[in-house]
Amino acid sequence: MNVSVGTSLHGFTVTRIRPLPDGRGRLVEMVYDRTETPLIWADNGQENKLFAIAFQTLPEDSTGVFHILEHTVLCGSGKYPVREPFVELIKSSVNTFLNAMTYPDKTVYPVSSRNTKDFLNLTSVYLDAVFDPALLHNPNIFRQEGWHLEPEEDGLSYNGVVFNEMKGAMSTADSVMEQAMNEELFPETLYRFNSGGDPAHIPDLTYEQYVSQYHRYYHPTNARIVLDGAVPLDDTLPLIASYLSRFEKGEAYRVPFGKTAAPVRRSVPFAATRPDDPEHDGQVWLGKVFAAYDNKTKIMAAQVLADALTGSNDAPLTRAVLSEELADDVTFSVIDGVLQPWFAVCARSIRPEKADRFAEVVREVAEGLVRDGISRDRLRAAINSLAFRVRELPEPQALMRAFTMLDVWPYGGDPLAALDYDTPIKALREMADSDGFEKLLEELLLQGDLTQIIGVPSLTYEAENAAAEQQRLEGIWQAASEEEKDAIRAEFDA
Repeated sequence: MNVSVGTSLHGFTVTRIRPLPDGRGRLVEMVYDRTETPLIWADNGQENKLFAIAFQTLPEDSTGVFHILEHTVLCGSGKYPVREPFVELIKSSVNTFLNAMTYPDKTVYPVSSRNTKDFLNLTSVYLDAVFDPALLHNPNIFRQEGWHLEPEEDGLSYNGVVFNEMKGAMSTADSVMEQAMNEELFPETLYRFNSGGDPAHIPDLTYEQYVSQYHRYYHPTNARIVLDGAVPLDDTLPLIASYLSRFEKGEAYRVPFGKTAAPVRRSVPFAATRPDDPEHDGQVWLGKVFAAYDNKTKIMAAQVLADALTGSNDAPLTRAVLSEELADDVTFSVIDGVLQPWFAVCARSIRPEKADRFAEVVREVAEGLVRDGISRDRLRAAINSLAFRVRELPEPQALMRAFTMLDVWPYGGDPLAALDYDTPIKALREMADSDGFEKLLEELLLQGDLTQIIGVPSLTYEAENAAAEQQRLEGIWQAASEEEKDAIRAEFDA
């Protein structure tokens, strides 16, 4: 198909065409005129064809509404009214990917297949799911996948797919620590909320609020569409347009930059896993916001530093921590794919009373490396390893490219720049030939204090949470009238 800038294709106008960084095709950018929905197509001729639609979904609390929507959107739609089209697709499709993901600030629905007919069918099912879901007319979908009350002989219990999933997720130390770090680093922005849902708050979500959030965010103007591979445009674009054309232009949401907090020290409890020595389960995280989403070189440089400092037991920071027997494990984690990336130096299996010494060791190691220099062999090995990972994408490669572009595109970043790794890798090699990594290390670990989260293992943590949940349920049951109790029973039986 002849595609050029200014061309109108089934209601889409081509706005820009640029060669892909690897020279194996082009990135075609379009916009659907009626709703101003942006679409990008990685026209690279690859047999595997991908469709992905992403919505900017901005949580206002920790009820997990967008996680529940992600589950329920795929529970039937107007054109596909079966209870679980997702399961039926898995049985019959020859897809190379079929799933959906909830992120802290967006929800993504990607599908891919090498078979053209299958690709078009998958795209049709996903479009119908996100723009005409059965959840709007069937509250039982919300109750099944989100949460509901179950009557028992002597009271009530909570149940629901997302509710139970998040009870499991938030029972792990790492999840508790990461959530606490987000709350302290981003006290004024949406990142302080648990986008997956906090089990203590999921039951606060009503069906009416859930439907309202769907209507607010699942709109074409708030969507971004990614195509990748040898996509048949004359079939795919009319299919997409048949759904977008049902809407007028709406609102496109953006994640606002927020002021990050001053460093704090906070202790949080989580479930101990060693009854004989619970304090040995402790964790300490030291973290800071350090970049903007589009500073790719700095983000990758931090990943190189992480590998050089903690990538093996012989790496300098790991060696220093292990030699003092402060902890059993230490990692340097870089959290990107968000508007304001952050990092955390994490000690696991550390007694909480050793938190201050761990912070001192991190600072001492950083001071020594800034003063004496980081091993160039370690830095170059880390750069080579990173370069291999980003250039040799796992299959399906189309999905990896879509995720990479969606890491910056919703914030106003350039999706093509997100695919360019040669430029930042060249910059990393230049940093290794100078004192660039020492300067970055000084900035990250020595300039200003770090937020410190101390994880305190508790043998009673799970019991206390269970007791609080039971107390809440008892209050609901005791306060309910006989008519309300009958309604709860009826909903459960429905």
